[in-house]
Amino acid sequence: MATQTIEQFFTGKTLEIPAYQRDYAWTTSNIDDLFEDIEEAMELGGGHYLGTFILSQAGKMAPMRVVDGQQRLTTLTMLLDALVDAVDELPIKEHYRSTYITHPVYGPKFTVLGSNKSFFSALLNDEMPEPDSDGQQRLLVAYQWIRQRISAIKEHQGQQAIKNWLLSISHL
Repeated sequence: MATQTIEQFFTGKTLEIPAYQRDYAWTTSNIDDLFEDIEEAMELGGGHYLGTFILSQAGKMAPMRVVDGQQRLTTLTMLLDALVDAVDELPIKEHYRSTYITHPVYGPKFTVLGSNKSFFSALLNDEMPEPDSDGQQRLLVAYQWIRQRISAIKEHQGQQAIKNWLLSISHL
């Protein structure tokens, strides 16, 4: 399949991480690497190759199951959610939320199945749930780290920087 931007990748899809996939494993170091990749792409004014996502689909109307790339996709979803939350302008917030986080009719665009489903959903709803497993603890730490980094960008660089990040990620 041809290379797609993140925006093209998310458009028209409902994505899910099957329950049989391993728990979330990224650390703050992995997240920092992703932030650096995005910052580099922004400085160069071009895209950045995020790697391959392998998907499978049981039927034409079924959600796309993420076979490979779940760590990056989970992290990107948390990053996009934090960026969308940081946007002040409602029309921009609604556009990006419906593109990456929640379809207005079909619900979540990205779901983690199994025991982490409700935990991940609660994270994206800013409920800060109590983790029950090591994987959930890593999700919580990652989400808090992402939110802290986005808050620092907003505080030091302003609202336009948040919108630039969203636009840049859309074109990766």
